[in-house]
Amino acid sequence: MRIIAFIFSFLLFFGFAAQAAPVLFDITPVNNSYIYGRDTDIFSTKVTESSLNVSSVYLHIRVEDPTSIWSNISMSSTCVNTSVSDWRCNATVTGLSALAGDGNTLLYFFDTYDNSGIYGSNGTAYGPNRAKIDRRGPTINFTNPINNSYIGGNNVIIKLYIYDELSGINTSTANYSLVNYSLDNSSWLPTAQGGNYFTALQPWDTTAYSNNQSVFLYAKAADILGNTNYNYINVTIDNEIPRLRILTPASNQTLYDTVVFSFTAEDTYSGLDNSTAAFTLTGPNTSLACTGTEYILNCSKNFITSSVTDSPYNLTFSIKDKAGNLAQNNTSIIIDNQAPVISITSPTSNAEVSGVLSLNATVTDSGVGVHNTSFRWETTSSSGNWTLLNCSGTARSLSCSGTWNSRDYSEGIYTLRLKSYDSLFREATSGVTIKAVKAAVTTTTLSSSSASTTSTTPSGMQTTTSTTISKKGTASEILKVPAEILKKGISAIKNNWLPVAIVAIVAVIVLVYFFWPKKASAYPGYKPKRSFFKF
Repeated sequence: MRIIAFIFSFLLFFGFAAQAAPVLFDITPVNNSYIYGRDTDIFSTKVTESSLNVSSVYLHIRVEDPTSIWSNISMSSTCVNTSVSDWRCNATVTGLSALAGDGNTLLYFFDTYDNSGIYGSNGTAYGPNRAKIDRRGPTINFTNPINNSYIGGNNVIIKLYIYDELSGINTSTANYSLVNYSLDNSSWLPTAQGGNYFTALQPWDTTAYSNNQSVFLYAKAADILGNTNYNYINVTIDNEIPRLRILTPASNQTLYDTVVFSFTAEDTYSGLDNSTAAFTLTGPNTSLACTGTEYILNCSKNFITSSVTDSPYNLTFSIKDKAGNLAQNNTSIIIDNQAPVISITSPTSNAEVSGVLSLNATVTDSGVGVHNTSFRWETTSSSGNWTLLNCSGTARSLSCSGTWNSRDYSEGIYTLRLKSYDSLFREATSGVTIKAVKAAVTTTTLSSSSASTTSTTPSGMQTTTSTTISKKGTASEILKVPAEILKKGISAIKNNWLPVAIVAIVAVIVLVYFFWPKKASAYPGYKPKRSFFKF
């Protein structure tokens, strides 16, 4: 019974195995790939089938076009049995070059039967494999330099824009770029890719060539299928620097208000690029307007000097020729729109002074510099003469000093006025108000051998000085002392009347208290004393 069941199962399995469909795989070209579309292109497939009906192996192909029909190409004559049940079958399509143009898409599939009539395929008429025709290489354009242009210098960057609509650019093979450029169509040099742009690994030094020499540049590139394309341009060498001569301003000129910046430029070969005419003073380049021919230009610009601070500057003019050669020329100028600045450091405002006063100030001018500085005194009704101060330092920063003797003037309010000119005779003034007072008051007290002197300053502080007086001397000298003491005493009383009055009142009150008669109490034998004030 077991033997019968085993035989039945074996026959059943063998029967199903015998009914399995042929397997088609490893096709060429690969689905969704690119092919050149030559008449010699090979379409192939592998088939796994032990009982393959070789005569039934076909390639079905057509162009992706609603009007095209399937072409059925037998592969039977090329099928080779590579093992017991594996086959490799090939086919070529006659007239494929004419059948599909560049960029067309081919639709194709393979199918076959085994000897039992079981069908197998790779792709179908409704779900075919696809391959696109690609017969041309990439498109190459020079973005720098451009065709028929002038170039110059030792740092010319060769830059290419390359694209391929179909299979794509083959940028490298074994780390070697297939996008190249050449200066003589023989020695090809590699490039580096950045996006769709390819830049020469080394800048081109044109200084080895003669001015006005014509040079051809070549470039080539390949796509994924190996289609190679070429392009070239012609350029002319110009390494001459344009000649630039400054017209205005003159060297070291002092400028103010609105001025004209101007220059003239010349170039022999490529000609001048007037869009690059510019000057630089403090920041970015400022363009100038130019007139003339491309080989001789006059360029100018009105400049408002108050748009920058007063200071010395280095003014630079520049222009390029059409080959990119830069010409520059510069000159030194001084911008000066402002008068000097005076800062009085002493005396301070509203200070009380007596005697000789020191006057100190700093004077600065960021432009052409300070020419002179002087001072005078002023009141509401009169003023003194201008007197030059003593100044030291640089023309743009001076320290100045002078003196004013208040003893030569009556007490009162004075303004000490400073005046300064720069070399363009712009005037600046500044003043400080002070109060002139008399010298300190001195009180002297004499004794037989010495005297003390008390001095009161304008601020109220007192100092005492002892003076020794000899008893020996003439009568007139001795009599001068009481007179001097009396004179100074009276002056002291005038200056200090309130304290003296208070002391006098207190003294009177004390005398009245002690000498006023008092009424005594009555007691036996009491006799009132006679009053001092009773008459």
